Amino acid sequence: MATRYLLLALCIGACSSNSDTPSSNKGVEPAKPIVLTRHSGGLSDMLVTSYWKSADSRKAAELFAGQEYQAARDLFAATSAKTSDLSARRALMVSICDAKLGDHKAAAKGYEKALVIMPDLSNFLHFSAARSHFFAHQSAQSMSHARAVESASIHGADAALLIGDLLRAQNRPEATYKHYKHYLESRKSPIRSPEARFRMAQAASNMEKHLDAAKNLQQITIEAPLTRWASRASKLLGTTLKKLSESDKSTIKSLSAQQHITRAQVYYRKMRNEKSEASFAAALEAPELTEAMHCNASYHLANSVYKQRNRTKAAPLFLAALKSCEKSGNSDLYVKAAYQGGRSFATLGQREKAIELYSLIESKHPEHSYADDARVLRAEEYEKLGDSQKVDKLLASVPDKYPKGDMAAESLWRLAWRAYKAKNYKQAIKSLQKQVDLAAEGADLGAEGQALYWLARSQGKLGKTKAALLAYRQVIKDYPLSYYSLLALNRLRESHPDVFQEVKAEIASAPAGENDGSFQFRQREEYKSAGFARAIEFLRLGLSSPAAAELARLGFTAPKGRERLHDEDAIDRAWAVAYLQHSIGNFGRALWSTRWHVLGFKSH
Repeated sequence: MATRYLLLALCIGACSSNSDTPSSNKGVEPAKPIVLTRHSGGLSDMLVTSYWKSADSRKAAELFAGQEYQAARDLFAATSAKTSDLSARRALMVSICDAKLGDHKAAAKGYEKALVIMPDLSNFLHFSAARSHFFAHQSAQSMSHARAVESASIHGADAALLIGDLLRAQNRPEATYKHYKHYLESRKSPIRSPEARFRMAQAASNMEKHLDAAKNLQQITIEAPLTRWASRASKLLGTTLKKLSESDKSTIKSLSAQQHITRAQVYYRKMRNEKSEASFAAALEAPELTEAMHCNASYHLANSVYKQRNRTKAAPLFLAALKSCEKSGNSDLYVKAAYQGGRSFATLGQREKAIELYSLIESKHPEHSYADDARVLRAEEYEKLGDSQKVDKLLASVPDKYPKGDMAAESLWRLAWRAYKAKNYKQAIKSLQKQVDLAAEGADLGAEGQALYWLARSQGKLGKTKAALLAYRQVIKDYPLSYYSLLALNRLRESHPDVFQEVKAEIASAPAGENDGSFQFRQREEYKSAGFARAIEFLRLGLSSPAAAELARLGFTAPKGRERLHDEDAIDRAWAVAYLQHSIGNFGRALWSTRWHVLGFKSH
């Protein structure tokens, strides 16, 4: 490895220098390659501090982030550096700007110089050099650098696709076909797979393997029907079909039920509801339809119609799905068909039918997460029918029947609000106190402080001023960042200004034992890895995309789903993810965890 870099350095030194490279640091040359530090400690502000600290370099970094590449390049090229390492990093930023500006010959030379100086970033630099040589129409150099990129690196897939482009340009259909086939089969979730499959189909066609080409083109239209490659595949497929025998042509044209469902699910996930409706309907008429597929297609057909807001058409379709899913034994889609069917009939004003469907969920699958929701929806329908006794009975039973469900607090709130509006404040307090107790157990954080606030209001209505004040203060203490905290503060300000001033002083003071406000993280083995060192290097340079990719490879992404975390180590990791994503500039990703997963700060 060292010999290769030495030969490359000698070669670069023999070449004529580029007049556009930085020249303000004459005499400042790196004495030896930069070795990235493996971090033995935890995260810290120092670790993510930008390299660009001088006024000019900070401005250059800001311009780069704002995609003003010419101005950024000029400043990076003109800014002096006190150390050889910083000079090398500044030169790299100039090369990146050159590439962004389309000066790919200059960029390629810069990347090759950086390879000698920054070997720990070799995959990034090889791919960047390969890409610039490609756009500079220097195919041999591009291929050499692309093949030097490690397949398992964050740039491996992009480099493989670039190699495919180079092979196509060399008019080598067999090599092109094998390359894309290996790319698609060797990667779990290959990026740009529709493009790769299309190129593979083109190569197959050039090799007179028309059936193979047709199958791959058809697969694109099924698995990626909304991409531009699908429209290109459809066009080429039309031409390819003419070269097939009637038997092969019939095989390609006749889609199986599963193929229809696969395509329909893509439309469904992307909210192309009319297209998903048509595709699920086609699946129900297609060959090789199993009972399981029939249930799947029936439910999603109905829900595609429902999402088009056509409840009249959707309602009977859900009934059909209900029968199909009961026959196939799919309890999840059976429950969802009953639930969505009930909502459809409720919208149409057919209350008894809606109640019947909601009741089916509880009677046949009380273990399903929709069961408590179904009971609350039944109460809604009885309320519209004017049967208050059944409404109260159903709502009151939810916390006992479904204590671990997410509708316990909601049902208590509805009971309390009904009582409050009826001026039955004692009954309202009873339900609200139960809701407060549930929140204390961590059962519900959906409407933070709601129950306490209205408990205070109800106690105030009964003249229990002391109890009301205590409840208002508890809202502010337990849910300081909530809407109801603001309402409680405003109530105190208007009716008890002395208490308001006292509370205001309390919440303006830092809690005892509080640190200086800096983040503190646990140490992790990942922080010692080469991938993390690269991520930090990219981060400090201001290169957010490769930094984010390296972090994702190490698992520093937000947890899946929307469940609140309770494990302390998982919480620490989620905060680390938020902190790193914020440092990169991915603010949306940084905020995701604080919306769903780590919520302890809300009570602080």
